[in-house]
Amino acid sequence: MKVSILKRPLADNKIGLYLQYSKSIRKPDGKTTRREALGMFLHGDKRLTPEQRQHNRETEKVAEMVRAQRMLEVQSGRFGLSREGSGIMLSDYLTKASGMDGRAYSTKMAWKMMIDCVKAAGIDMPIGNLEVRHCSEFKRWMLARVKSGKWKQSTASHEMSYFRAGLRRAYREGLIRENLVERFDTIPMGPRAKIEFLTRDELTRLLQTPTKYSGTRKIAFFAALTGLRSSEIRDLEWKDIKDHEGGSAVMSYFQRKTKKSKSRPMPSQARELIGKRGDGKVFPHVIAQTHLNTQLRRWAADAGIDKHLTMHCMRHTFATLQLAAGTPLHVVSDMLDHSSIKMTEVYAKILDEAVAEAAEKIRIDAPIEQPAPLRLVKS
Repeated sequence: MKVSILKRPLADNKIGLYLQYSKSIRKPDGKTTRREALGMFLHGDKRLTPEQRQHNRETEKVAEMVRAQRMLEVQSGRFGLSREGSGIMLSDYLTKASGMDGRAYSTKMAWKMMIDCVKAAGIDMPIGNLEVRHCSEFKRWMLARVKSGKWKQSTASHEMSYFRAGLRRAYREGLIRENLVERFDTIPMGPRAKIEFLTRDELTRLLQTPTKYSGTRKIAFFAALTGLRSSEIRDLEWKDIKDHEGGSAVMSYFQRKTKKSKSRPMPSQARELIGKRGDGKVFPHVIAQTHLNTQLRRWAADAGIDKHLTMHCMRHTFATLQLAAGTPLHVVSDMLDHSSIKMTEVYAKILDEAVAEAAEKIRIDAPIEQPAPLRLVKS
Protein backbone atom coordinates (compact mmCIF):
# COMPACT_ATOMS: atom_id res chain seq x y z
CA MET A 1 0.00 0.00 0.00
CA LYS A 2 1.49 3.33 -1.13
CA VAL A 3 0.43 6.85 -0.27
CA SER A 4 1.65 9.69 -2.47
CA ILE A 5 0.94 13.41 -2.90
CA LEU A 6 -1.03 14.36 -6.01
CA LYS A 7 -1.08 17.89 -7.43
CA ARG A 8 -3.99 19.13 -9.55
CA PRO A 9 -4.49 22.59 -11.10
CA LEU A 10 -7.20 24.86 -9.67
CA ALA A 11 -8.57 28.22 -10.64
CA ASP A 12 -6.61 31.44 -10.13
CA ASN A 13 -3.27 29.75 -10.85
CA LYS A 14 -3.45 27.62 -7.73
CA ILE A 15 -2.53 23.95 -7.33
CA GLY A 16 -4.61 21.67 -5.09
CA LEU A 17 -2.96 18.96 -2.99
CA TYR A 18 -4.40 15.45 -2.54
CA LEU A 19 -3.30 12.12 -1.15
CA GLN A 20 -3.34 9.31 -3.68
CA TYR A 21 -3.75 5.73 -2.37
CA SER A 22 -2.75 2.64 -4.31
CA LYS A 23 -5.89 0.92 -2.89
CA SER A 24 -9.36 2.24 -2.05
CA ILE A 25 -10.16 3.83 1.30
CA ARG A 26 -13.59 4.19 2.90
CA LYS A 27 -14.84 7.71 3.61
CA PRO A 28 -17.02 8.59 6.66
CA ASP A 29 -20.16 8.45 4.49
CA GLY A 30 -19.37 4.82 3.61
CA LYS A 31 -18.30 5.48 0.00
CA THR A 32 -14.91 4.37 -1.26
CA THR A 33 -12.25 6.38 -3.07
CA ARG A 34 -8.52 6.31 -3.80
CA ARG A 35 -8.06 10.03 -3.33
CA GLU A 36 -8.26 12.27 -0.24
CA ALA A 37 -8.40 16.07 -0.50
CA LEU A 38 -6.02 17.78 1.92
CA GLY A 39 -7.68 21.19 1.67
CA MET A 40 -4.29 22.79 0.86
CA PHE A 41 -3.03 24.65 -2.20
CA LEU A 42 0.19 25.96 -3.71
CA HIS A 43 0.67 29.14 -5.69
CA GLY A 44 1.24 28.22 -9.36
CA ASP A 45 2.27 31.56 -10.78
CA LYS A 46 5.41 31.55 -12.92
CA ARG A 47 6.81 34.43 -10.93
CA LEU A 48 6.25 34.04 -7.19
CA THR A 49 6.68 36.66 -4.54
CA PRO A 50 8.86 35.81 -1.53
CA GLU A 51 5.70 35.37 0.54
CA GLN A 52 4.23 32.93 -1.98
CA ARG A 53 7.44 30.89 -2.12
CA GLN A 54 7.46 30.73 1.69
CA HIS A 55 3.77 29.63 1.65
CA ASN A 56 4.55 26.85 -0.85
CA ARG A 57 7.52 25.54 1.17
CA GLU A 58 5.53 25.43 4.42
CA THR A 59 2.46 23.88 2.75
CA GLU A 60 4.50 21.14 1.07
CA LYS A 61 6.14 20.38 4.39
CA VAL A 62 2.74 20.01 6.12
CA ALA A 63 1.41 17.88 3.25
CA GLU A 64 4.38 15.54 3.56
CA MET A 65 3.78 15.24 7.32
CA VAL A 66 0.14 14.28 6.66
CA ARG A 67 1.21 11.76 4.01
CA ALA A 68 3.70 10.17 6.41
CA GLN A 69 1.05 10.03 9.16
CA ARG A 70 -1.44 8.36 6.81
CA MET A 71 1.21 5.83 5.84
CA LEU A 72 1.73 4.92 9.49
CA GLU A 73 -2.02 4.59 10.00
CA VAL A 74 -2.29 2.32 6.98
CA GLN A 75 0.51 0.11 8.23
CA SER A 76 -0.99 -0.13 11.73
CA GLY A 77 -4.43 -0.91 10.30
CA ARG A 78 -6.21 2.09 11.84
CA PHE A 79 -7.09 3.95 8.63
CA GLY A 80 -10.40 3.32 6.84
CA LEU A 81 -9.26 1.03 4.04
CA SER A 82 -12.00 -0.63 2.05
CA ARG A 83 -12.55 -4.18 3.26
CA GLU A 84 -15.15 -6.65 2.11
CA GLY A 85 -18.16 -6.49 4.43
CA SER A 86 -16.99 -3.40 6.32
CA GLY A 87 -19.62 -1.29 4.57
CA ILE A 88 -22.51 -3.14 6.24
CA MET A 89 -24.45 -0.95 8.66
CA LEU A 90 -23.75 -1.66 12.33
CA SER A 91 -27.41 -2.40 13.10
CA ASP A 92 -27.66 -4.83 10.17
CA TYR A 93 -24.54 -6.67 11.29
CA LEU A 94 -25.74 -6.92 14.90
CA THR A 95 -29.13 -8.19 13.68
CA LYS A 96 -27.32 -10.92 11.80
CA ALA A 97 -25.18 -11.74 14.83
CA SER A 98 -28.21 -11.93 17.14
CA GLY A 99 -29.66 -14.89 15.22
CA MET A 100 -26.51 -17.00 15.32
CA ASP A 101 -25.74 -20.04 17.45
CA GLY A 102 -29.41 -20.92 18.10
CA ARG A 103 -29.87 -18.22 20.72
CA ALA A 104 -32.79 -18.40 23.17
CA TYR A 105 -35.86 -16.30 22.40
CA SER A 106 -35.30 -14.01 25.41
CA THR A 107 -31.69 -13.46 24.35
CA LYS A 108 -32.73 -12.53 20.83
CA MET A 109 -35.19 -10.02 22.27
CA ALA A 110 -32.40 -8.52 24.38
CA TRP A 111 -30.24 -8.20 21.23
CA LYS A 112 -33.15 -6.53 19.42
CA MET A 113 -33.48 -3.99 22.24
CA MET A 114 -29.74 -3.24 22.05
CA ILE A 115 -29.93 -2.79 18.25
CA ASP A 116 -32.84 -0.37 18.64
CA CYS A 117 -30.69 1.55 21.15
CA VAL A 118 -27.80 1.72 18.65
CA LYS A 119 -30.16 3.47 16.23
CA ALA A 120 -31.65 5.74 18.90
CA ALA A 121 -28.19 6.75 20.15
CA GLY A 122 -27.17 7.84 16.64
CA ILE A 123 -24.21 5.50 16.14
CA ASP A 124 -25.67 3.37 13.34
CA MET A 125 -23.06 3.65 10.58
CA PRO A 126 -20.97 1.45 8.28
CA ILE A 127 -19.28 -0.90 10.73
CA GLY A 128 -15.87 -0.21 9.18
CA ASN A 129 -16.18 3.44 10.30
CA LEU A 130 -16.90 2.62 13.94
CA GLU A 131 -14.39 4.13 16.36
CA VAL A 132 -13.90 4.02 20.10
CA ARG A 133 -15.43 7.50 20.47
CA HIS A 134 -18.70 6.18 19.06
CA CYS A 135 -18.65 3.33 21.57
CA SER A 136 -18.04 5.79 24.39
CA GLU A 137 -20.96 7.92 23.16
CA PHE A 138 -23.18 4.83 23.24
CA LYS A 139 -22.09 4.09 26.80
CA ARG A 140 -22.89 7.67 27.89
CA TRP A 141 -26.30 7.40 26.21
CA MET A 142 -27.08 4.24 28.21
CA LEU A 143 -25.91 5.74 31.50
CA ALA A 144 -28.10 8.79 30.86
CA ARG A 145 -31.12 6.48 30.72
CA VAL A 146 -30.09 4.94 34.04
CA LYS A 147 -29.67 8.40 35.59
CA SER A 148 -33.11 9.49 34.35
CA GLY A 149 -34.72 6.43 35.93
CA LYS A 150 -35.84 4.93 32.60
CA TRP A 151 -33.52 1.93 33.05
CA LYS A 152 -32.05 -0.02 35.89
CA GLN A 153 -28.28 -0.21 35.86
CA SER A 154 -28.48 -3.98 35.41
CA THR A 155 -30.40 -3.39 32.16
CA ALA A 156 -27.69 -1.06 30.84
CA SER A 157 -25.03 -3.58 31.90
CA HIS A 158 -26.74 -6.44 30.05
CA GLU A 159 -27.33 -4.41 26.87
CA MET A 160 -23.72 -3.20 26.87
CA SER A 161 -22.51 -6.80 27.20
CA TYR A 162 -24.43 -7.74 24.03
CA PHE A 163 -23.00 -4.71 22.21
CA ARG A 164 -19.47 -5.69 23.19
CA ALA A 165 -20.10 -9.30 22.15
CA GLY A 166 -21.12 -8.05 18.70
CA LEU A 167 -17.95 -5.94 18.42
CA ARG A 168 -15.78 -8.92 19.37
CA ARG A 169 -17.38 -10.99 16.63
CA ALA A 170 -16.92 -8.19 14.09
CA TYR A 171 -13.25 -7.94 15.05
CA ARG A 172 -12.75 -11.70 14.67
CA GLU A 173 -14.38 -11.53 11.24
CA GLY A 174 -12.10 -8.68 10.20
CA LEU A 175 -14.83 -6.07 9.75
CA ILE A 176 -13.16 -3.69 12.20
CA ARG A 177 -9.41 -3.34 12.41
CA GLU A 178 -8.93 -3.07 16.16
CA ASN A 179 -10.51 -4.74 19.15
CA LEU A 180 -12.60 -1.78 20.29
CA VAL A 181 -13.83 -3.48 23.48
CA GLU A 182 -10.31 -3.12 24.87
CA ARG A 183 -10.58 0.66 24.48
CA PHE A 184 -13.70 1.35 26.59
CA ASP A 185 -15.01 -0.11 29.84
CA THR A 186 -18.23 -2.04 30.28
CA ILE A 187 -21.07 -0.91 32.58
CA PRO A 188 -21.03 -2.64 35.99
CA MET A 189 -24.14 -4.47 37.18
CA GLY A 190 -24.61 -2.24 40.22
CA PRO A 191 -26.44 -3.32 43.39
CA ARG A 192 -28.14 -6.69 43.15
CA ALA A 193 -31.80 -6.27 42.30
CA LYS A 194 -34.36 -7.36 44.86
CA ILE A 195 -35.75 -10.82 44.15
CA GLU A 196 -39.53 -10.59 44.02
CA PHE A 197 -41.72 -13.58 44.83
CA LEU A 198 -45.24 -14.28 46.01
CA THR A 199 -46.17 -15.80 49.34
CA ARG A 200 -48.66 -18.66 49.39
CA ASP A 201 -51.44 -16.25 50.39
CA GLU A 202 -50.51 -13.79 47.63
CA LEU A 203 -50.36 -16.52 45.01
CA THR A 204 -53.75 -17.85 46.12
CA ARG A 205 -55.23 -14.35 46.02
CA LEU A 206 -53.77 -13.77 42.55
CA LEU A 207 -55.19 -16.99 41.13
CA GLN A 208 -58.58 -16.31 42.67
CA THR A 209 -58.72 -12.87 41.02
CA PRO A 210 -60.57 -12.94 37.66
CA THR A 211 -58.56 -11.67 34.69
CA LYS A 212 -59.06 -11.26 30.97
CA TYR A 213 -55.48 -12.48 30.42
CA SER A 214 -56.33 -16.18 30.51
CA GLY A 215 -53.19 -17.23 28.61
CA THR A 216 -50.91 -15.31 30.96
CA ARG A 217 -52.75 -16.77 33.98
CA LYS A 218 -52.21 -20.31 32.72
CA ILE A 219 -48.48 -19.79 32.08
CA ALA A 220 -47.92 -18.05 35.42
CA PHE A 221 -49.79 -20.79 37.29
CA PHE A 222 -47.79 -23.49 35.49
CA ALA A 223 -44.49 -21.70 36.21
CA ALA A 224 -45.33 -21.40 39.93
CA LEU A 225 -46.16 -25.12 40.08
CA THR A 226 -43.14 -26.38 38.13
CA GLY A 227 -40.42 -23.72 38.48
CA LEU A 228 -39.70 -23.84 34.74
CA ARG A 229 -38.21 -20.84 32.98
CA SER A 230 -40.35 -18.99 30.42
CA SER A 231 -38.18 -20.26 27.56
CA GLU A 232 -38.65 -23.86 28.73
CA ILE A 233 -42.41 -23.39 28.93
CA ARG A 234 -42.43 -21.95 25.40
CA ASP A 235 -40.53 -24.96 24.07
CA LEU A 236 -42.50 -27.64 25.95
CA GLU A 237 -44.26 -30.07 23.59
CA TRP A 238 -46.80 -32.81 24.23
CA LYS A 239 -44.33 -35.46 23.07
CA ASP A 240 -42.11 -34.40 26.00
CA ILE A 241 -44.81 -35.35 28.56
CA LYS A 242 -45.31 -39.00 29.57
CA ASP A 243 -48.55 -39.66 31.41
CA HIS A 244 -48.85 -42.32 34.11
CA GLU A 245 -51.74 -43.86 35.98
CA GLY A 246 -53.22 -41.83 38.80
CA GLY A 247 -52.83 -38.48 37.03
CA SER A 248 -49.06 -38.24 37.45
CA ALA A 249 -46.71 -37.39 34.60
CA VAL A 250 -43.03 -36.90 33.76
CA MET A 251 -41.87 -33.96 31.67
CA SER A 252 -38.68 -33.68 29.62
CA TYR A 253 -37.35 -30.30 28.54
CA PHE A 254 -34.29 -28.66 27.08
CA GLN A 255 -32.57 -25.97 29.15
CA ARG A 256 -31.43 -23.24 26.78
CA LYS A 257 -29.40 -21.59 29.52
CA THR A 258 -27.31 -24.68 30.31
CA LYS A 259 -27.90 -26.42 26.95
CA LYS A 260 -28.81 -29.67 28.73
CA SER A 261 -31.85 -31.93 28.66
CA LYS A 262 -33.66 -32.78 31.89
CA SER A 263 -36.54 -35.00 33.00
CA ARG A 264 -38.48 -34.77 36.26
CA PRO A 265 -41.98 -35.43 37.61
CA MET A 266 -44.70 -32.95 36.75
CA PRO A 267 -46.97 -32.01 39.69
CA SER A 268 -50.44 -33.49 39.30
CA GLN A 269 -52.01 -30.03 39.60
CA ALA A 270 -49.81 -28.78 36.74
CA ARG A 271 -50.86 -31.77 34.60
CA GLU A 272 -54.49 -31.04 35.36
CA LEU A 273 -53.94 -27.39 34.45
CA ILE A 274 -52.72 -28.06 30.88
CA GLY A 275 -55.71 -30.33 30.22
CA LYS A 276 -56.35 -32.82 27.45
CA ARG A 277 -53.35 -34.10 25.51
CA GLY A 278 -52.80 -32.52 22.11
CA ASP A 279 -50.11 -32.20 19.43
CA GLY A 280 -47.19 -29.82 19.07
CA LYS A 281 -46.63 -27.10 21.65
CA VAL A 282 -48.32 -27.35 25.05
CA PHE A 283 -48.56 -23.54 25.04
CA PRO A 284 -48.85 -22.77 21.29
CA HIS A 285 -49.68 -19.05 21.40
CA VAL A 286 -47.32 -17.44 23.88
CA ILE A 287 -47.00 -13.66 23.47
CA ALA A 288 -43.71 -11.75 23.77
CA GLN A 289 -42.07 -11.75 27.19
CA THR A 290 -42.51 -8.01 27.72
CA HIS A 291 -46.26 -8.32 27.09
CA LEU A 292 -46.46 -11.30 29.44
CA ASN A 293 -44.80 -9.27 32.19
CA THR A 294 -47.07 -6.27 31.58
CA GLN A 295 -50.22 -8.40 31.75
CA LEU A 296 -48.96 -10.16 34.89
CA ARG A 297 -48.41 -6.83 36.67
CA ARG A 298 -51.86 -5.55 35.68
CA TRP A 299 -53.43 -8.77 36.95
CA ALA A 300 -51.44 -8.51 40.21
CA ALA A 301 -52.60 -4.90 40.66
CA ASP A 302 -56.22 -6.07 40.29
CA ALA A 303 -55.48 -8.57 43.07
CA GLY A 304 -54.11 -5.82 45.31
CA ILE A 305 -50.51 -7.04 45.07
CA ASP A 306 -48.05 -4.14 44.96
CA LYS A 307 -44.92 -5.85 43.63
CA HIS A 308 -42.87 -5.39 40.45
CA LEU A 309 -43.56 -8.85 39.06
CA THR A 310 -42.18 -10.55 35.98
CA MET A 311 -42.88 -14.05 34.75
CA HIS A 312 -39.50 -15.11 36.18
CA CYS A 313 -40.85 -14.19 39.64
CA MET A 314 -43.05 -17.29 39.37
CA ARG A 315 -39.85 -19.34 39.37
CA HIS A 316 -38.74 -17.48 42.51
CA THR A 317 -42.17 -18.18 44.00
CA PHE A 318 -41.80 -21.91 43.28
CA ALA A 319 -38.41 -21.99 45.02
CA THR A 320 -39.50 -20.13 48.17
CA LEU A 321 -42.73 -22.13 48.53
CA GLN A 322 -40.81 -25.40 48.23
CA LEU A 323 -38.33 -24.35 50.92
CA ALA A 324 -41.12 -23.06 53.15
CA ALA A 325 -42.83 -26.47 52.79
CA GLY A 326 -39.68 -28.17 54.11
CA THR A 327 -38.20 -29.47 50.85
CA PRO A 328 -34.43 -29.97 51.35
CA LEU A 329 -32.19 -27.34 49.79
CA HIS A 330 -30.37 -29.81 47.55
CA VAL A 331 -33.67 -31.15 46.18
CA VAL A 332 -34.89 -27.64 45.35
CA SER A 333 -31.53 -26.92 43.70
CA ASP A 334 -31.96 -29.99 41.49
CA MET A 335 -35.54 -29.05 40.62
CA LEU A 336 -34.37 -25.57 39.56
CA ASP A 337 -31.50 -27.09 37.55
CA HIS A 338 -28.96 -24.91 39.34
CA SER A 339 -25.32 -25.68 38.57
CA SER A 340 -24.38 -24.90 42.18
CA ILE A 341 -26.31 -25.16 45.44
CA LYS A 342 -25.01 -21.67 46.29
CA MET A 343 -27.44 -20.30 43.71
CA THR A 344 -30.31 -21.91 45.61
CA GLU A 345 -29.08 -20.66 48.97
CA VAL A 346 -30.18 -17.18 47.88
CA TYR A 347 -33.81 -18.32 48.25
CA ALA A 348 -33.15 -19.78 51.68
CA LYS A 349 -31.72 -16.45 52.79
CA ILE A 350 -34.75 -14.62 51.37
CA LEU A 351 -37.05 -16.97 53.25
CA ASP A 352 -35.15 -16.39 56.52
CA GLU A 353 -35.45 -12.63 56.03
CA ALA A 354 -39.18 -12.98 55.34
CA VAL A 355 -39.65 -15.03 58.52
CA ALA A 356 -37.72 -12.45 60.56
CA GLU A 357 -39.82 -9.66 59.08
CA ALA A 358 -43.03 -11.55 59.81
CA ALA A 359 -41.96 -12.11 63.42
CA GLU A 360 -41.73 -8.36 63.94
CA LYS A 361 -45.28 -7.79 62.73
CA ILE A 362 -46.77 -8.95 66.06
CA ARG A 363 -46.49 -6.23 68.71
CA ILE A 364 -48.50 -6.39 71.92
CA ASP A 365 -49.53 -3.09 73.45
CA ALA A 366 -48.43 -3.92 76.98
CA PRO A 367 -45.51 -2.97 79.27
CA ILE A 368 -42.48 -5.25 79.29
CA GLU A 369 -42.34 -5.43 83.09
CA GLN A 370 -45.30 -6.78 85.00
CA PRO A 371 -47.05 -4.00 86.94
CA ALA A 372 -46.78 -4.28 90.73
CA PRO A 373 -49.88 -5.93 92.29
CA LEU A 374 -52.32 -3.64 94.03
CA ARG A 375 -52.24 -3.72 97.83
CA LEU A 376 -55.27 -3.20 100.00
CA VAL A 377 -54.72 -0.66 102.76
CA LYS A 378 -56.86 -1.00 105.88
CA SER A 379 -58.40 2.23 107.02
